[in-house]
Amino acid sequence: MSTPWTGHATIMGMRKRPFHDVDAVLRRYGGDTRSARSAYRQFMWEGINQPDDDTLGRFQNDTRMEGGRLHPGLWVIGDQEFEREMMAKDKQRRVKVARFAREGWNVERLSLFVADRMNLDPALLARRSRGEAGQARKVVAYLGYRVLGIPVAEIARHLRVGGSAVSMMLAEGQALAHKKRISLPE
Repeated sequence: MSTPWTGHATIMGMRKRPFHDVDAVLRRYGGDTRSARSAYRQFMWEGINQPDDDTLGRFQNDTRMEGGRLHPGLWVIGDQEFEREMMAKDKQRRVKVARFAREGWNVERLSLFVADRMNLDPALLARRSRGEAGQARKVVAYLGYRVLGIPVAEIARHLRVGGSAVSMMLAEGQALAHKKRISLPE
């Protein structure tokens, strides 16, 4: 089983994708990589060939819900405990994102906030640069996407870069936000 549009090939070691946390998945299936991949493969085949009534029922119900195939209930693969845990975390994240939206947070306000925390002229964030302004842009990308839930395309337009550039800023932006102790008000 290998499909280019899922993480399966990466989990099975046939592809490398830096954004997939293969170890986190494999830890759920075994102590060493070889046995974990074998158990994961077995789990996938069993799910494909003989879905249990509960999984099949949840899938059928979720596809009928508002949002259809985009409903979060279809995003998680794992045992029921893992699914519940991930869905609870997703719900917490959505509540937080909604609160920030109600409070008027958007990419413009975020840029002003980050510029203020880094003692920069906000206009510097509107153009590509290195140094502190470049770091601030990365923090904006990280906080905007991962914390505020702002779409990558919107952040890209604001920063005047492409979506892939925003995606590449996320990890470094997270590290910089942590290092410089920049976080949104709780």
